[in-house]
Amino acid sequence: MSSKKLHFYSGPGYRLMAVLTLPPDDSKRRGLNPGIVLCHGPGGYGMSGFTEKDPLMVPVGDWLAKAGYASLRFYYRGVGDSEGPLYRLMPMEQVEDIRNAISFMQIQKGIDPDRIGLFGAAIGGGHAAYVAAVDTRVKCMVSVHGSGNWRRWLKGRRTEQELQDFLNRVNADALARVVSGKSETVNIQEVLVPDEHSRKVGKQAVTKNPDLAMNLVSLESAVPMMDYQPENYVSRISPRAAMWIGAAGDLLVPNLEAKTMFNNAGDPKKLELIEGETHHGLYHGPGFEKMMRLATDWFDSYLRLIV
Repeated sequence: MSSKKLHFYSGPGYRLMAVLTLPPDDSKRRGLNPGIVLCHGPGGYGMSGFTEKDPLMVPVGDWLAKAGYASLRFYYRGVGDSEGPLYRLMPMEQVEDIRNAISFMQIQKGIDPDRIGLFGAAIGGGHAAYVAAVDTRVKCMVSVHGSGNWRRWLKGRRTEQELQDFLNRVNADALARVVSGKSETVNIQEVLVPDEHSRKVGKQAVTKNPDLAMNLVSLESAVPMMDYQPENYVSRISPRAAMWIGAAGDLLVPNLEAKTMFNNAGDPKKLELIEGETHHGLYHGPGFEKMMRLATDWFDSYLRLIV
């Protein structure tokens, strides 16, 4: 397989960084390659070199290449070496970036523009479902740990008092922002509250890569995040194929999120909850292999053989 760095433009002229990975010459593909756009999760704002250090999407792209798929791994505006304002986790801005990534993938040499799929994880899993619903160029979608209703998800991570305190803080930021033009930045864990296992995983990651300690997001992002509800759109994916994958032991993104989107979607669809795994367990080791085998089988069934 081979990979090359590229860039494309999104939003008001932001230059986004991307990596196109192609299958090896001896892969089982025939003719043009089906292409899969990879939608990453939260974080990575302003982290130079994140394109090479991405702990999940790099191995996802490598796995798909060995399975005979081209992939485009790109980074939302402000993330890694992509241009754009920092710390804005605005779902609809990232959706725009994904749709522009699809356009960019379609014009790459050796890619079949009519066989484009999406693979998204965490926040990217919600985006994959939403974009598949509103963009018919997406012929097959896999969502891992995606949330269908971000208000429900973010509220569920807090007690009633914690929720009220957080909303008061967000409202105060909005009042200050109309005067100063600036939003307060906080550690992303203050918005996306982790469970205890995820907190431990995060501490271990920071030990290995101290840059992750500066994983910030603006409080301005909280309102559009809570307004984002992909589950209301997924019925529009059918008759194109949609798959949801989760970990049966996920405490960070409850399986209710994937189940609700699955129930709202039409056929063909599939829901897989991997037993014995936690949220982060799907990102490495045996859990990663189980996840990728399920995803590859789905793409093989609904993307490889489209004519």
